[in-house]
Formats: sequence, C-alpha cells, structure tokens
Amino acid sequence: STNTELKNIRDSYRYILGKLANVIYQEHNISLEIRGISDLVYMDKKIGGNAQRRNSRVLLHHGTILYDVNYELMETTLKIPIDQPVYRMNRQHRDFVGIIPVAREQIIKSIIKAFTDNPNFSNITDDEVVGIQKLANEKYSKDEWNFRR
Repeated sequence: STNTELKNIRDSYRYILGKLANVIYQEHNISLEIRGISDLVYMDKKIGGNAQRRNSRVLLHHGTILYDVNYELMETTLKIPIDQPVYRMNRQHRDFVGIIPVAREQIIKSIIKAFTDNPNFSNITDDEVVGIQKLANEKYSKDEWNFRR
C-alpha cells in the first residue's frame, strides 16, 4: 500500500490497530485502547502486543490478541521486564495482562474483516499469494524460525 498513514512508525501502529479496534467495537461492542506504541488494552489490561519489520518497500506487521491465558505459567516463565510502558505501573503479570472476552474464531473473523473491507488496500495478486504461501511453509512455520534466539 502507498498509504501515508503507514510511512511513519507511530502512525502506522495507530492506523492498523485503530482499524482492528473499530471492527472489534462494531462487531462485539468492546472498546479497545491503543497504549504505548503498540499495545492493545481492554479494561486497563494489555490484551495484545504488536511489532513491525520494515524496509523501503515492505511493512510486515504482526501481533497477538489474548483470548485465554494461563497466569501461573506466565508468572513462572516470564520475568517482569525492566523496561515497562508507563501504563503498566509496575503491576505483576496477572494484574497487567488480560484477555478479550471474544471466542478465537470470532477474533479471526474480525481481523479478516478489518483488513479486507478496506478499499485503500490493494488486492493481492495470485503470484503474491504463492509467494506468501511459500514463505509460510518454508520459513515462518519452521521451528528454527519460531524458536530462534
């Protein structure tokens, strides 16, 4: 896309997360906030984090949305980060992290709707679909990629 909203890092997070938050509100009557640079927050708890990889031609945006969480496992495996967003206010994981009260399948449908109902995004060509599938199969679905340090 050549949208000017995507050229600046902060603006691109606001644009992408704003689209998702709008659809979640329209379809589920749930108000999400964007806090920090890239966090999705529901009822003062972080329910999603996002990141981007970019170069001069491509923006890859990826993120999480928590619909279920095991707080005991989280607290035994994750340390409290030294660098924290201001809104965390030094809260423990179970007081800072929350879930969105929407079923996984409905979240997936909302994500798809947020990014396919937009006339500003161009249609993906068949060649691009083949390339995406190839990358997913040969790189991003491999343990070597997902569990590297």
